[in-house]
Amino acid sequence: MKKRNIFSNFLILFVFIFAACSEDDDLNPMFYGEYEGYYYKSTSAERALPVPLTLQFEKRNYTGLSEDSLSQSIFMGQFAIEKNQVRLTNGYNAVADSDWERILSGSYTFEIIDHTIHMSRDIDGGMEGFRLTKKGGL
Repeated sequence: MKKRNIFSNFLILFVFIFAACSEDDDLNPMFYGEYEGYYYKSTSAERALPVPLTLQFEKRNYTGLSEDSLSQSIFMGQFAIEKNQVRLTNGYNAVADSDWERILSGSYTFEIIDHTIHMSRDIDGGMEGFRLTKKGGL
């Protein structure tokens, strides 16, 4: 009888641990929330002005709005995190001829310092990326 109780307790514990695990366990909770910041691009041939934007990360989805009057766009897609890489997949971009579809696709290396996410990648002999600060700093 005592062995049966130990086995039952072990089985209940195993089921509890298994049920508590979810697909979102690999996500960094710091990514959740709404951010303000900018996109930047710099190559050996050109250095573009930063483009102000807001991005919101929720579960495995992102939404955003670029605030540049020349290339304003609304966009959304999915993201996944693996170690220090975030992979963005652009599901929708409101402006067909903008560069946002390319920008918001692919992998970026990231680091989180305080409440700011720095994301960057090498392109065309230069670098592009985002510097995003969590709204409210929480």
